[in-house]
Amino acid sequence: MVEKLVNDKRYLQPRIGGKKLYHLLKADLHKIDAGLGRDKFFDILRNKKLLVKRRKKYAYTTNSFHRFKMYKNAFKSKLLTAPHQALVSDITYLRTRSGFVYLSLITDAYSRKITGWSLSCSLSIEGTMEALKMAIKQLPNKEGVIHHSDRGIQYCSNVYVGY
Repeated sequence: MVEKLVNDKRYLQPRIGGKKLYHLLKADLHKIDAGLGRDKFFDILRNKKLLVKRRKKYAYTTNSFHRFKMYKNAFKSKLLTAPHQALVSDITYLRTRSGFVYLSLITDAYSRKITGWSLSCSLSIEGTMEALKMAIKQLPNKEGVIHHSDRGIQYCSNVYVGY
């Protein structure tokens, strides 16, 4: 009976998870067996091989194995006393209906203010360059500013380092 209820719900929503199923079917499940709780429900799903495997929810945004020079970590030993001494860069991904988009961020390490950002459809250098240009415009003085990143290919490329 439980298997039939689950299959009926999954006909319309094939990837619906166990917790959501239990919540939707709770009243019907208690009519079948008053002692059927969540754990017993999951045991039944597991035995009948009805659990849905989770999809990977991540995308790799860092390629650290590249031909470009990687600089030492000057940020590690730096004691920050004011804004505009160190910038920290990273790329994160956002899942959309049409795939991933990539958000390049540059943050002031002291104030934690986002000083540069760019949203792009690829991991190419253009997005990181836009964010860098935006962040540099906000600096009162570029001299002595430390730039810290995960040393991915975008941040170590000649174009990025040369800017």
